[in-house]
Amino acid sequence: MSQSIDRGHGEDAGGVVVMRADPLRLLESPLFVDAEGFRQIADGIPTLAWMADHTGRAIWYNQRWCGYTGKSIAEIQGSGWQSVVDPDRLPAVAKLWAVSIARGRSFEMEFALRGADGILHDFLTRVSPLMDKEGNVVRWFGASTDVSELTHLRNELRDANEKNRAEALAAKKELEAFAYSVSHDLRAPLRHIDGFTDLLRENCYPSLDSKGQRYLDKITSAAQRLADLIDDLLSLSRLVRSDFSATRVNLQTLQAEVQVEVQTEPRRTIVWLVGELPEIRGDRAMLRQMFVHLLSNALKYTRGRAEARIEIGCAGDSDQETIIFVRDNGVGFEMEYADRLFEVFRRLHSDEFEGNGIGLAAVRRIVERHGGRVWAEGKVDCGATFYCSLPLPERNAGRP
Repeated sequence: MSQSIDRGHGEDAGGVVVMRADPLRLLESPLFVDAEGFRQIADGIPTLAWMADHTGRAIWYNQRWCGYTGKSIAEIQGSGWQSVVDPDRLPAVAKLWAVSIARGRSFEMEFALRGADGILHDFLTRVSPLMDKEGNVVRWFGASTDVSELTHLRNELRDANEKNRAEALAAKKELEAFAYSVSHDLRAPLRHIDGFTDLLRENCYPSLDSKGQRYLDKITSAAQRLADLIDDLLSLSRLVRSDFSATRVNLQTLQAEVQVEVQTEPRRTIVWLVGELPEIRGDRAMLRQMFVHLLSNALKYTRGRAEARIEIGCAGDSDQETIIFVRDNGVGFEMEYADRLFEVFRRLHSDEFEGNGIGLAAVRRIVERHGGRVWAEGKVDCGATFYCSLPLPERNAGRP
C-alpha cells in the first residue's frame, strides 16, 4: 500500500508520493522500513545503482556510483547523469530511455560511462519500472554493471573468429588448388597410361605370352583403380568446398530413388526392409550421396550371402534430431575397429572387396555438415549397422 512521505511533497491521484523536494527524503519514507539498512545494502552492492521519479528524473544514487564517477549527487541529479555517458552513445541512450519512459517498459542497454579517472568503461545498464496497483509507473530503479572485461573477451573472441575464418578461407583455397592439381596434373599421365595400354592391347596382346598378358591386365586394372581414386577424392573435396543449400527433404522418397539406382545386379536375391523415414531439413544433394554410399556399402558387403537383407529405418528421434540406420547381414567387422571405418583410405576388407576407403568418410563429412554424427556397430560374419543423426525441421513452430 502506498503512503505519503510528507504532505508538503504532494500526492498523485493514486495516493503515491511524488517527490518535489529533497530526493534523499525518499529514504526516510515508510517505503523503506529501515532507511539506514537500505543505504548500507545499496552502497555495498558491486553495481552502480540509482533511482528516478516517474518522469525519469534521477533522484538518488548509491555511493558506488558517486565514487566511480567522482561526482556528487547534486551534480548528477536530474539529467546530470548524461555528463558521464560516452558522448558517441549518448543520443542513442537518451532516445531509448525516452521510449522506455513513454511506454513504461524496462530499459536495457550497453554503453560506456566515464570514471573519475577520465577513462570510459563499458557498463550494462538495466532499468525497471516500479508501479502502483493501477499499473502506473511511480519510480524507476536502475543498476549498471561493469562489463569491460566481458567486452574485452568478446572482442578477443571476435578477432579469433575472424582469424579462423581467414585461415579457413586460405585452407579452402589450398584445397581448391589441390583439387585442380588432382583433376589435371594427375589425370594427364593417367591418360597416357590408358592410351598406351590400349595400343598394346590392340596391336600386341595376341603376341604376348600368358605372363605378358597378365602384366598388361594388371596395368589396366591399376590405372582404372587410380582413375576411380581420383574421382572419389574430387567428390570428397567437393563435399568440403560446396555451399550448403538447406531445404526440406523427404528421406523416404530420397531413399527409394537411391535404392533403384544402386541395385544394379538383377541376379542377386536382396530383401529390402524399409521403415518409415521422416522429413528433415538439409542439403538434398548431400543427403542423396549419403544414401548412395550407405546402400552401396551394404550391397557390397552382403555379396557373398545367398539372400542379402538390408534394413533401413529410424532408430528414434527427438524434437531436435532423428537417427537413421542402415543394417545388413554381411561380413560385419570387429568393434575395436569401428572408429576407423569413417577415416579416409581406411579399409578393413581390402583384399576381398573393391573400394578406396572414401565412401564412409564422405558419409561422415555429409552428416557433420548437417550438425550430426555417425557411428557403427557390427560383429564379424553377423552384419553391420551404420547410424546417422540428422536434424529435424522445426516442429510446432507456432508454439512458444
